[in-house]
Amino acid sequence: MGESQAAAQAAANNAKENQKEGKAADRLELTKRDIELFKLIHEQRYLSYSHVMRAFWPGTKPEAKAGYHRLDKLIKDGYLDKERSEKKELNIFLLTDKAHEVLEERNLDSGLKRYELTEDYERFISHDLKVTTTRIAFAEVGLTDWTSERAIREHRMFLKIPDGILNINGHKAAIEFENYVTKGQKRYQELFDGYASYQEHFEFLFMVLDGDDKRVFADLDYDPQSVWFVKYEDLIHDGKKTLFSNKRASFRLSRLV
Repeated sequence: MGESQAAAQAAANNAKENQKEGKAADRLELTKRDIELFKLIHEQRYLSYSHVMRAFWPGTKPEAKAGYHRLDKLIKDGYLDKERSEKKELNIFLLTDKAHEVLEERNLDSGLKRYELTEDYERFISHDLKVTTTRIAFAEVGLTDWTSERAIREHRMFLKIPDGILNINGHKAAIEFENYVTKGQKRYQELFDGYASYQEHFEFLFMVLDGDDKRVFADLDYDPQSVWFVKYEDLIHDGKKTLFSNKRASFRLSRLV
């Protein structure tokens, strides 16, 4: 090989090395917040943009779009997928295999497979989104030890599957979210009786009600030391001042934190 050919080959090799270094430099460096975001999406199936902002960029003005720019980078780098819910008219964010592998490597995947959208996922989307908001609202006051419905179902912990389990300083509360009070008294009585048989697993049952009508529960038989009702709107807006009540007593969420 002549000197000119050798020089050309050396230049080509240098160009390849520079290209590799450039790609490495461009690779997205994941932050602790990214990992926590992946974990929350994984456990709750998907998040809306408002969930992302509330949980990971609290207090940020919408026009700043800090969360949007980070999500965009995570999508472009192959960690997240974005889908459109026509029913709710909003975008939802899901994990890709790449992000799931990140959680597996850190033992943060809760032993769960990556969630994939089902054909009828929008049938449950209103309920699922509000359960996630409920989880975030509890986390905002310091109650972060939450076991997701996905993990409960996957590991077959109980026959009765609540929407989540909240661990409050070693005391467990089953969370049941009601997207308006739609069941009859018989169904709710069966629900209370079912949870009463699970007292070795749950000390409390928190009924999170999206709606004001609690009259359906007035004459039902339940343990007033264990079963408590809270309005969804109060929980997501009032923080530690949120009122929990039943047929005999009431308390503020601040008592639990």
